[in-house]
Amino acid sequence: MSAQQGAPSAPGQGNVTHTWEAVKSDANWANIHEDDDGNIISNANGSAQTLAQQIRARRKRISQLDHAQSSKRILRDMIRYIYIVLDLSEAVYEKDASLGYGPSKTRLDVMLQLITEFTNEYYDQNPLSHLGLVICKNGEAQVLSLLTGSKRSSITAIGALREGVLSGLVGGAGKDAGEFSFQNGLEVAGRSLGHM
Repeated sequence: MSAQQGAPSAPGQGNVTHTWEAVKSDANWANIHEDDDGNIISNANGSAQTLAQQIRARRKRISQLDHAQSSKRILRDMIRYIYIVLDLSEAVYEKDASLGYGPSKTRLDVMLQLITEFTNEYYDQNPLSHLGLVICKNGEAQVLSLLTGSKRSSITAIGALREGVLSGLVGGAGKDAGEFSFQNGLEVAGRSLGHM
C-alpha cells in the first residue's frame, strides 16, 4: 500500500482520511446553546440572541402552531354522532321531589322530559349530527333508536318509550326492571359507533 492512498487532501492536517475529520471538533458546537426549557438554540451567524429575542421568537412559534386561539381556523359544520344511554332500572320509577319538578313526578318522567328538551336543542344547534338512544334495564342494554339525523324520529322514539312505559308494553317496569348496567350500555353504543 502506498502512502498516497490514506493521505489527507489538505496538507498540514495530520493523518485525516475523511474531510469531516479535518474540521475542528469545537467549531460545530460553538454556536449551539440550550435554553431553560431544554430547547436547542442554534446561532449560525455567531451572534447570541438576547433573552427578549428568544422569548419573542418562541411566542411567535407557539402562536403559529396554536390553532385553538387562531381566528383563521374555525370549525364549522362538524358532524357529531352521539348515543344517549337511558336508565330504565327500578330506581327511575321512584318519585323524587328533590329534582325540582314536583312531588308527583318520577325520575323517569323528569328524565324523559329533559331528554326531549336536549334532543330539540341538539338538532337545532347541530343540524348535520346524528343521535341515537340506548336503554338499559335488568342488567342488559338494547338500542331503542339507531343513529339518525332526523329530530322527528328521535322525538317519536322518546314518545314511544314514554307510552310503552305508561301502558306497560315496555317489559320489566317498576320493581321488575332490575339493575342498571352502564357498561353494557356503553358497549352496545360503542359497537354501533364502530361502524362509523
